[in-house]
Amino acid sequence: GWLHLAVALAIGLISALIVGAICLRTSGMAFIMITLAFAQMFFFLAVSLRQYGGDDGLPLAARSQFGSVDLNNGTVLFYAIYFVLLVTLYLIWRLIHSRFGMVLRGCKSNERRLITLGVPTLRYKLTAYVISALVCVIAGMLLANLTRFCSPSYMQWQMSGELIVMTVLGGMGTLIGPLVGAATLLLIEEALSSFNFNLPWGIDAFVRDHWMGLLGLFILLVALTLNKGIYGYFVARTARNG
Repeated sequence: GWLHLAVALAIGLISALIVGAICLRTSGMAFIMITLAFAQMFFFLAVSLRQYGGDDGLPLAARSQFGSVDLNNGTVLFYAIYFVLLVTLYLIWRLIHSRFGMVLRGCKSNERRLITLGVPTLRYKLTAYVISALVCVIAGMLLANLTRFCSPSYMQWQMSGELIVMTVLGGMGTLIGPLVGAATLLLIEEALSSFNFNLPWGIDAFVRDHWMGLLGLFILLVALTLNKGIYGYFVARTARNG
């Protein structure tokens, strides 16, 4: 397991440095489009590797072993993932409240002013890009251990879009917002796809058959009414009342 983690982090580090150095020279819509383009490029690269399953993916014979931590035990795997999540949230919280986090917030507010003050903003943004990539690497390794399967579909642009939806739904610019957005999206997906309350006029079947459209309608309503997301709305409301 430690070898798996080391190799994955090394590949993720190199890839993030190269991709980030290119993407971060753009901004706005261009930044979004070029990152999606890189995702599609890696997707087609993975599909072309026929010896590793290609488009069908690759089943994994066993889960990673970390000494006495047996990830083959479902309960152990759950608490291992939960522990990694808590540690990641704590470290990001520390990062946000450090000088590094202040520079990143300054880049969002007025990057040109920071550059005139001599702050190497590109270096800070690239570091943040690499850190976020390494978090994704660890999440991907845990996902592979959970499903015991690796699929190129994880690198399609639709997956990137789903992650963006989770972030916007919960609240951008917040620590807990994306977590709230992910939980909300998954819970609503599960509730709508298995909707069964014995309602008249075939309402249950309609909801189950068209749950993706109803989910899209919910996301649209949140985007139109809560521009700061679900968690961001409650944070702003608490600040006003406080």
